Amino acid sequence: MILAAMLLPRFGRLGRQAAEITLGQLDQLLLTFAYRDSAGTQQVALWREAGSPFVSIVVMDEEAAVGEERAAWRPDLLIPPVRLPNQCELVEVLVDGEPVSPDEFLIATAPGGHRPSVDFVVLYEGIETVLSLPQNALKPRRISETRSSVIAETRAPIDLDAEGRDQEEW
Repeated sequence: MILAAMLLPRFGRLGRQAAEITLGQLDQLLLTFAYRDSAGTQQVALWREAGSPFVSIVVMDEEAAVGEERAAWRPDLLIPPVRLPNQCELVEVLVDGEPVSPDEFLIATAPGGHRPSVDFVVLYEGIETVLSLPQNALKPRRISETRSSVIAETRAPIDLDAEGRDQEEW
């Protein structure tokens, strides 16, 4: 009984640490996706196969196209796939504000073309965290359930011309 009372808080901390590590890895995955899109010459995509606990980056292998064979997606060797532990659930994925299935997706872009904004909503022990990669950003931002409304208000774009503030000093 005493041993259980000593170990339960420790196991709870280990679960939170696993969730933080997973969020950090997803953050790095989005960062690499944005970088590969902006600086690379290959088409890149975020990918999750149905029934898989992994989210990864894949690249279009144009060199694989020989004769009648078409080019194919292959794993990006620069960043390992992120395994979502049992206690973390990817509950929602938004691409340009539109929901896609969090269980299976391929979010592709082309160099020099449109890169969609991507939002991953991760749930852990009732705490919802959003990892948001805006369309033109190179770094995702993390928004917790408790801070999301504050951050959304402070980060909302404003048209200075329309508000008559175009001549204000910064």
